[in-house]
Amino acid sequence: MHNALVEILCCPVCRGSLRWHITEREGGWIQRAEATCSGGHAFEVRDGIADLLHPAHGSSDLWQTGSTALQGVLSQQPDVAARLLAPTPDGLCAADRFFRVFALEARGRMLEALSEEEPASIAVYGVELRRAFEEAAAFVQSSVTPQGVAVDLASGRGTLLRHLLDAPSRLLVATDISLTGLQSLRRRLAVMGDHPPVNLLVADAHRLPFADESIDTLTTWAGLPNIDWEAGQPADTLRELRRVTRGEFYNAQTFYPLDDLVHRHMFEASSLSAIMYETPLLNLMRQTGWAASIEMRQDAMAYPSPPSELFPDWQIDLVPVRETRVSVCVVVGR
Repeated sequence: MHNALVEILCCPVCRGSLRWHITEREGGWIQRAEATCSGGHAFEVRDGIADLLHPAHGSSDLWQTGSTALQGVLSQQPDVAARLLAPTPDGLCAADRFFRVFALEARGRMLEALSEEEPASIAVYGVELRRAFEEAAAFVQSSVTPQGVAVDLASGRGTLLRHLLDAPSRLLVATDISLTGLQSLRRRLAVMGDHPPVNLLVADAHRLPFADESIDTLTTWAGLPNIDWEAGQPADTLRELRRVTRGEFYNAQTFYPLDDLVHRHMFEASSLSAIMYETPLLNLMRQTGWAASIEMRQDAMAYPSPPSELFPDWQIDLVPVRETRVSVCVVVGR
């Protein structure tokens, strides 16, 4: 974590200022530290990753759960490991080519994983949808403010973040609710070539550890649909994003057609109706203080995740459950 990030961080519980006790530095980067607020809430930096997760979130880490499950298969089923970790992915179905990327990462073969990731994604999602994803990412890359503080929300595997690495931001921050996910992202960044260092921050989008209006550019790739929602939370979370952002918010995500009743019923049951459809999301953003508009759109066909031969109980994505035409969009909030 860079020294400069200290200036804009606050307690995610009470939003009070933090007192820092820094015990290890490397140049301008903090490797180990502890932070407390006046209310007694405590946070830490370990191995350069700042953990400012709101205590109410609990200890659930889906990245860690998935990683543990994969490591278990690789160690307990040598036949599966041999097929996944073979010299080439020849003979693997689309889903297993996708899981092979994670297996390569788990064994430290990061360069191979990165080289195979795009072909595996095309095999799973199709050329048309992948092209739409790339166009959305390129639009965000060309639009990001060329200086100041840029924060990527729910960074995951760095799908959007990798397009922002060359932006001359004063401070680039990748956030995720999973410490395990950010540790994996750090290993990916280490082999991506020369680029400015990235701050890694464990944080919950519902209660961010940033001071009011401290972020010049906020971005996310499919972050809103993947947040752990409960009834009534979308409005509160969009207000929280508005609180910390003084500049622009670039939200790249996929919207579903309203007349697709199968998915509509699923999203209603999951409290996602306000997020997964264009008009409801735009209206909700406007109600929570944003001037919102869709500034990039690319329609594409989306297909259900293909089945895995090696992991019959595993599924890449829960939606779509049937073939449907979706819109990949960039929603811009100001």
